[in-house]
Amino acid sequence: KFYNKGNEKLNSSLCCFSISEIKKYNLKIDKDYYIRNQILLPINRLCEYIEGTNVEKISSCFNIYNVKEIKTEEQNEESYLETNVLSLLSESEERFKNIHLKGFLTCHNCSHNIKPVIFIKYFRCNKCLSLLAIEQIR
Repeated sequence: KFYNKGNEKLNSSLCCFSISEIKKYNLKIDKDYYIRNQILLPINRLCEYIEGTNVEKISSCFNIYNVKEIKTEEQNEESYLETNVLSLLSESEERFKNIHLKGFLTCHNCSHNIKPVIFIKYFRCNKCLSLLAIEQIR
């Protein structure tokens, strides 16, 4: 963010300088601003649809960890949902930690017998890793 002497925010186009101007006026380049806005934003837009990548991982390569404003709206929503799911999983694990269930649940995908403890903790088959429906515990 650049401001003039009257403390008014300058348009980004007024903040562009040639290499000779930078040397002549002994200006300093704001590397964080440049990386965040000129490098991370386009990379994030390109990579947001690639499974397994997210803005946190990409920005950590540049030692930038405050990435809230870099995230797209879809990524913010995904992060919110992920936080809720993780919270639900830890609540479920805590709530059922003293319950010892007998028997097994059967995976609908590979027919593997799954211990209820595994189901409660991960909601996944420990053989094929497919997600299991909560209705299976009934």
